[in-house]
Amino acid sequence: KVADERTSAQGGLFGDNGGATLARPPLKSVHDWPGVERLDHERKSIGFYFSGHPLDEYEAGLEKLNVTSSADFAEEVPEDGRTPLTIAGVVRSFTPRRSQKTGKPFAWVEISDPAGEFEVTVFSELLDASRDHLTPGTLIVMSVNAEDNEGDVRLTGEGVRLLDDAVATAKACLRIIVSSHKALPSIKTRLFDPNLSTAKGGGSASSGAATLVMFMADLACEVEIEIPEPVPATVAMKGALKTIDGVADVELFL
Repeated sequence: KVADERTSAQGGLFGDNGGATLARPPLKSVHDWPGVERLDHERKSIGFYFSGHPLDEYEAGLEKLNVTSSADFAEEVPEDGRTPLTIAGVVRSFTPRRSQKTGKPFAWVEISDPAGEFEVTVFSELLDASRDHLTPGTLIVMSVNAEDNEGDVRLTGEGVRLLDDAVATAKACLRIIVSSHKALPSIKTRLFDPNLSTAKGGGSASSGAATLVMFMADLACEVEIEIPEPVPATVAMKGALKTIDGVADVELFL
């Protein structure tokens, strides 16, 4: 109302010429969303990922798994032929159907990777074994048969794993660079938060190690402190730790 009065050619009811002001409402200080959560809110708000893609943090792991990007499907599939591929992405939608010929259930699963969106057909045997992995918002790796279909690529699912499980190794490690000792209580809370031990879409967490790296001004040197207990060394945990005030950076080695 005040803004309208300021831009109006008419004065206020008592001739104050719109001089009223509003106090800025107090805003609670909160941590930033972890990267994956922020991206999820972007997609829910505007229908697509804006500042990145949930798979961006998994680049090294995807290379290790020999994952094919959707941008390269056409190049990998021979004309009038088929080939096995490994794909990865975020489940965007799950559409169940039932075959008119056999009566068996199947599903069309829409998946998003950094290059775009594509669809995979999942038949009854895999559907029964992996339905829980195909919930929208879940990060997955799939083995598929890719077949040329008059210039288009048709994908049929053969197997599915949760992405964090697929990239997890015994050597998974978090390296947490700390710029202020005030961050330590929050780091401890996040590292052992049961809600982050199984991130949304991430499955069972990769049990790994964590190292704190702190600069000690009085000693003029950096000190590395190993966390004695296993922690969830996952992309979700990396994102959660990076939002803490006093954490300069977090590195994840898979």
